[in-house]
Amino acid sequence: MGNSDIYVVKLDTAFNSVISNILYKTYIKIFPNPANNYLQINFEKAIQDANISLYNTIGQKVLQANNINNNIIINVKNIPEGLYMIKINIKGETEYSQKILILHY
Repeated sequence: MGNSDIYVVKLDTAFNSVISNILYKTYIKIFPNPANNYLQINFEKAIQDANISLYNTIGQKVLQANNINNNIIINVKNIPEGLYMIKINIKGETEYSQKILILHY
């Protein structure tokens, strides 16, 4: 019998998140950034059951949109200016995140 090597590779969640962001960045477009009154999210591929969350810099959720199946325009004119993190979860499995700046000019 020949020798065989067995390798076990464990990928942490941070690495998986980076890979997800790379893959999803190609078909999720979020604009304008910086945003003034609205934020538009376009999905270039068909999606189902996406949940969108917007978090401020201290981790508080300031906006939530659930069960999104199409492109969406989100009104941000009542959200204070600042830096935010938008997270998109698709079918409860895949997560995409991006920094968003809101400036009311």
